[in-house]
This record gives sequence, C-alpha cells and structure tokens, in this order.
Amino acid sequence: MSGLVMSEYFSAETWVDVPVALVLALEGARPNPSVGSFTVAFTLPRADAATLELLDVAGRRVLAREVGDLGPGQHQIRLGECGCTPPGMYWIRLAQSGRLLLKRVALVR
Repeated sequence: MSGLVMSEYFSAETWVDVPVALVLALEGARPNPSVGSFTVAFTLPRADAATLELLDVAGRRVLAREVGDLGPGQHQIRLGECGCTPPGMYWIRLAQSGRLLLKRVALVR
C-alpha cells in the first residue's frame, strides 16, 4: 500500500423522502377512551367520495361526515364536540371505494 492515503470525511445529516403510494388507513381515536370530543386520524388515497361514521355497538349510525372532499393525504377530524353522544362503546367506520375500515372508541363521562 505504498503511496495510498486513506481519508475519512463527515458531513451533516441528510434525509431522503421516498414517495410511497397512499393507502386507505384509519388510525382511530385520540384520546381513547375519551371524555367528550376526540380526534380521528385517517388517510385517503384519492379524492373519491368517502364517509367517516360513528356507530353504536348495535350498528346504528350516531353521526356521519363526508370526508372525500378533503382529497388524498393524511387528515384529522374532531368528533363529539356537541357532547350529545352518550357514554359507551362505539365503532368508527371509514368507507371509500367499497372498502371499509373499523376502529373502536370508548366514550366515558
């Protein structure tokens, strides 16, 4: 190894964002259990019609919101702000293009 000089160089951190295809996702409610209102985080892959619903354990719709007009991407919606939803166990259902996702949420007082 005559004449070969090895050197080591350091630089600042570098981040690379790798684009990925969005998929329909429902993260659920925060906080859970909740006293009063709560936030639901979800991802829409496209701008097609989509509905976010709160269902009681018997499957009856307590409230519904059209969310497809939010467009593709990650979103957060606040639900239960009126305080008129009684305590209990509920399902959050996200529907878009024939796909359904469910998460549980508990409301306590």
